[in-house]
Amino acid sequence: MRVLIVGGGVAGLTLAATLSRQGRTPLLVEASADPSDAPDGALLLSPGPCRVLAGLGLRQVVGDARRIGRYELRNGIGRVIASVDPPGPADGPGPLVALRRSALVEGLSGACDGVDVRRGTTVEHLDRRDQTVVVGLSDGSTHEVDLVVGADGRRSALRERLAGSVSGFDARWVLWTWWADGDLFEPGVVREHWGLGWFAGVYPVPGGALGAAALPARRAPAAADGAAERTVLAGALARLLAVDTTAGRMVDAAGGYVRQTVGDARAERWVDGRVALCGDASVAFVPTSGLGAAMALREAAALGAELARADARHAGAAAARYEVRCRRPVLAAQRSARLTARIMFAPGVTAAHLRNRLVERVPADLVARRLPLAEP
Repeated sequence: MRVLIVGGGVAGLTLAATLSRQGRTPLLVEASADPSDAPDGALLLSPGPCRVLAGLGLRQVVGDARRIGRYELRNGIGRVIASVDPPGPADGPGPLVALRRSALVEGLSGACDGVDVRRGTTVEHLDRRDQTVVVGLSDGSTHEVDLVVGADGRRSALRERLAGSVSGFDARWVLWTWWADGDLFEPGVVREHWGLGWFAGVYPVPGGALGAAALPARRAPAAADGAAERTVLAGALARLLAVDTTAGRMVDAAGGYVRQTVGDARAERWVDGRVALCGDASVAFVPTSGLGAAMALREAAALGAELARADARHAGAAAARYEVRCRRPVLAAQRSARLTARIMFAPGVTAAHLRNRLVERVPADLVARRLPLAEP
């Protein structure tokens, strides 16, 4: 079976590594010439995605990740309103681990033995035939393949070629992330502050900690301007910074912001004949959900499992089975992430105050269901 994978992120590399272990040699093309061009981030993985990595021989990637022993929600002046301690063995990776996206991509890349990876390459044209797809690449080569898989992210170019409509959720907030010295913060503790009209969080990973903050879009500077953004964030978090030295260290460390909108996307159709979508190209999650990489791993593993049961002639049918297998649980996870985002980014000070009062009264196990602690 000849498979062309478009996109060298988590989903694309996971599928490529899976096919490689099946003895197949897919072709993977990635528009970016350098893997380091992609902004680095902190990823949270529960046991299901970790099992996918173990199946690819990447237990060490999980073992090197940071075990998260506590997930705290605090209000805008630093008082704990909910705290969840994920159960798990003290000497094991635990039910929730955190790692850099770059570490995961590096590990997956190393598992792609025999895969033809072409960076700085895009799809120029795509011609569907009865039993194959002919794809022309920007490097001048042409390939006749049995299946094309678009794993090229939430702004997927291949999704547009699939001609399926796309819907999405927009919280109308802006999120900033940046890297800070991990020694400044308590290791193994994810801490989020749900303020009155703002959000902030710290996510520890090996070798550092990711800081995050979000505000309604109407309060954000119109353009990316580090000095202006820092001033706006410090002003919004002023009450917290006055009483919480950890939060102050987080904001003091801010620099090199990555700015993104808080929203998601959903393709109404994942598979059309011998063209399929996977990962963020099919369903993208709000960036604060902590589910994007986890679901990309599981989708790609499921697609690989279906392809393992098929030959070239039935590649399209295998892709269709993958959509049937994954669509319902992935969309359920996205709906849950959207609900959590609506709660997290409550519109207005009064709604945010009532939200925090309610969260204080909710049992910890119910809070955990709205965090990345639960299996997606």
